[in-house]
Amino acid sequence: MVKSFKNYLMEHSQNQIDNILNEATFKYNEVKYIPLLFKDIEDGKKIKLGPKGQGITFGSGKDKHKSPKEVKIKWTPELKRILKASKEGKVKSLRDVPFVADNGVTYQFNHIFKGAYSGHSRKDSTAASNVNEVFSLYYLLHNFVSPMDTINELSEGGTKTTGIFTGEGKPIKYNELLDIVLQDVSYEDDLKIGANNAHVLKQDIQSLKSSLGSIKKMYWTPRAKPNGVSEKHPADIMIEFNKGMMGYSNKAIRGKVDLTPKLNTNLVTAYKNFVKGSQKAIEDLVDDSWNQTVKNLPSHLQQFFDFDIKKEKYGETSSSSLFAEIEERMKGTEYNFSSVKGSSKPNFYHMYRNNLIRNYVAFLNNEKNLKDLLKIIGMYTYGNDNNEVPYKLLIGSTSGSTIKDVSNDLTLKNVLFNPDIKDYSIEYDGESQQFEIYAVVNDLNIYIPFTMRTRVGGLKGKSLYITTSGVKIK
Repeated sequence: MVKSFKNYLMEHSQNQIDNILNEATFKYNEVKYIPLLFKDIEDGKKIKLGPKGQGITFGSGKDKHKSPKEVKIKWTPELKRILKASKEGKVKSLRDVPFVADNGVTYQFNHIFKGAYSGHSRKDSTAASNVNEVFSLYYLLHNFVSPMDTINELSEGGTKTTGIFTGEGKPIKYNELLDIVLQDVSYEDDLKIGANNAHVLKQDIQSLKSSLGSIKKMYWTPRAKPNGVSEKHPADIMIEFNKGMMGYSNKAIRGKVDLTPKLNTNLVTAYKNFVKGSQKAIEDLVDDSWNQTVKNLPSHLQQFFDFDIKKEKYGETSSSSLFAEIEERMKGTEYNFSSVKGSSKPNFYHMYRNNLIRNYVAFLNNEKNLKDLLKIIGMYTYGNDNNEVPYKLLIGSTSGSTIKDVSNDLTLKNVLFNPDIKDYSIEYDGESQQFEIYAVVNDLNIYIPFTMRTRVGGLKGKSLYITTSGVKIK
């Protein structure tokens, strides 16, 4: 049985906890190698736990428990051997590393050295995407045996180059890929997805050989693109051939299969990038929703929000410090600031999210604004309505991957870029993070499901994340 580090803190005395790294025998499913990142940690040095070294508090009431403020690192010979991953002997973060304590129970540290411990926090979708994207290319050059074999291979590769380039043309090194893997709490699944993607990529590359020739260069392009390619092109990876280029937009699926293009972005950023004429309206909508929520709080709680929200940046994490202070000040009141698992108290985040969705739904009840939203989905799907570099959708899962040619889907393109809207309705229950759009566009019945929420574990910025699995044409 594997228990969390929280359980270890609950079950052990203060003195035992102070020496957990000294006493622990590290192991990873009986494999001697453990993935760690390294940063300036010396033998005998103490590491602070929690924000500003305040320790970590778990539970409430009689179950409330405070961790020590710091723990001491001791490099045992076995640990030094296990930490072979780094040539520099540095520790930066410790993710999901199991250890066997002296009571014989296997525990997991999770995110101790990344600052405030958050238990099994929400999966970082960007970290997961990074892994399945770049390793779709990596496994074109290397055989996939197991995640641990890949990690050992990356460790041994060190500062050598992998044969993969960034969009700017910079060679990517093995140790850089190791860093990317170790930022992903679900790297085992995401490496498998990368391997499955590479399998179907090989088949697609073979089919393109007669028209495009042999591979010249491979790029990982979640942000910057190669010279001559629009920065708004949706491809996450691009392959340059002797006679042209092909892009692939990676979409990992878990659970229900969904083969449609995705929209995953910050609400304000979506309009900033593609509908600048409406950016100010969306920013005002965000600020007004916040102020509306504060106004609806009991008067004695409004004092915690004595600042101008308009002066905060429109990001998902840009107000982390300020919001953390509010969260701390609201402890002990009848409200939580963020959603707290297992708590029956209302929380500001859900109230704010629901107000923001309600106001956004009202904003979309306008044909021009609805057309703008369709355009945004189109731009995230195609980059523009006439891409100079074609691209395909690379749909990956741990059980297998497929490739879909979205560049040639003229019906969907016309719905997004040339919509003739005859009728539409928007449904929202007022309490959840989902809403749906039903419309008749170009004489086709379409359905678009949306989700708006925070994706970073707690409310850390005023602009929420909006995602849709795409336009469903009935």
